[in-house]
Amino acid sequence: MNMSSPSTIIKPKRQICFRNLKNIQPDTLTLDLQHLLSVNCSSTMDPVDIYNNTLKSILDLHAPVKTRTVTFCRSAPWYTAELRQLKAAGRAIEMRYKATGLTVHKLAYREHTKEYFEGTYRGTLTLLL
Repeated sequence: MNMSSPSTIIKPKRQICFRNLKNIQPDTLTLDLQHLLSVNCSSTMDPVDIYNNTLKSILDLHAPVKTRTVTFCRSAPWYTAELRQLKAAGRAIEMRYKATGLTVHKLAYREHTKEYFEGTYRGTLTLLL
């Protein structure tokens, strides 16, 4: 039997771009946005373009675009798109139950959890057969 070790498996890498919006200081952002109101639109450029370019430069100043290389691992073969949707729906039902505490939402969450685990079990069985 010829099996590859985990170190020889090539994992796909991808470049992602993001902005760290959590680090924006509200006070300095407010000051910069106030300067935006005083921009003179006497040029031949469209005022909307000036507005958009100025907003982009303010955003670049406070939260510059960062690029990172990330490695994505492939999910388990039994984790299908259907299970992914069920899991997302389950999280929404769980949050609703936690927010309201109603018995109706608790029962809906329990039923959904049973359905999800049955789907997981079925997916694993079909791979084994």
